[in-house]
Amino acid sequence: MKLFAGIEGGASFSKVMLLDETGRIIHELDQEPSTNIWLIGKKEWARRIDSMISKAFDQAKLPRQTLECLGLCLSGCEVEEQNEELSQFIRSKYPELCLYCKVASDTLGSIMTGSPNGGIVLIAGTGSNSLLFNSDGSCVRCGGWGHLIGDYGSAYWISQRMIRYLIEAEENYNPTSLDTTEGWREVYEHFGITNSMGLLKPLYEEFDKTYLAKLCQRLARLAFEKNDPLSLKVFAEAGEVLADHVVSLLKQTDEDNVPVICVGSVFKSWSLLQESFLKRIGTSTKRIDFRFLTRSSSIGAAFYAAKCAGYDLNINFSKNYIELCCYHNGQLI
Repeated sequence: MKLFAGIEGGASFSKVMLLDETGRIIHELDQEPSTNIWLIGKKEWARRIDSMISKAFDQAKLPRQTLECLGLCLSGCEVEEQNEELSQFIRSKYPELCLYCKVASDTLGSIMTGSPNGGIVLIAGTGSNSLLFNSDGSCVRCGGWGHLIGDYGSAYWISQRMIRYLIEAEENYNPTSLDTTEGWREVYEHFGITNSMGLLKPLYEEFDKTYLAKLCQRLARLAFEKNDPLSLKVFAEAGEVLADHVVSLLKQTDEDNVPVICVGSVFKSWSLLQESFLKRIGTSTKRIDFRFLTRSSSIGAAFYAAKCAGYDLNINFSKNYIELCCYHNGQLI
């Protein structure tokens, strides 16, 4: 039996999917370590991938065999030349791992999971990124520059944005009429501090992007459960900057119907984002279908690698997402 595997890799964790040649899912892993090569280095990156595949075989109670194809759609893998080098590196380091390996961006794995014939993928998890995949195979990216100069609309960005509002209001640098009490309470509890100066340690000395991004969960609850005005404002702003990715990419496609595959935990708060998001999209004449992925993009990673190697895995893509909304000419339809 020929076996295929895909790995979805982010800055926080990775997911693995093991499939047979009919496209049937044999086993999946949900909470594996990060496979972002810029955070862990090439040797550890390769070791973790081989270890994850071994774990998938073990848990599926299958003897380890060489994969027909392995698709690695990972954060940080944005340059084709470097991706090819990584593919060659891991196959030389672990020659029994697979016959064919394809390394690509995490955005490509997502589009292949929700709309393999093309569209836009918009990722907003710990970080953010987007990619337009045209039906002719051409790709255009927007974002993906990390927390120092990018990650707009991500969980990290939302958390940092709230902290900035709170500090600037406290120091009267950027006064606000919105109540900051609840926001400060969540920040204090999340970081285990009692005053704003306590932020210096987690923001600098012990900086952890993933941990900072987790503050976003608290802020989402604050917006949903207490209708906190400042939290609602931050999520509305996140909707705007996330929409800017889509606006940029829509200008670079001739397609009339454009699926937008939304990926990441931030989109679980779609109701907080939708109004400002769609307002920013404006009156585009293109029909835009917003879809939230409910299955791991490791499926798309496996499918893409198999496709590049000449295989056509039989996957029902409509089962991988739910519809958020459809937008056309400035109207929900």
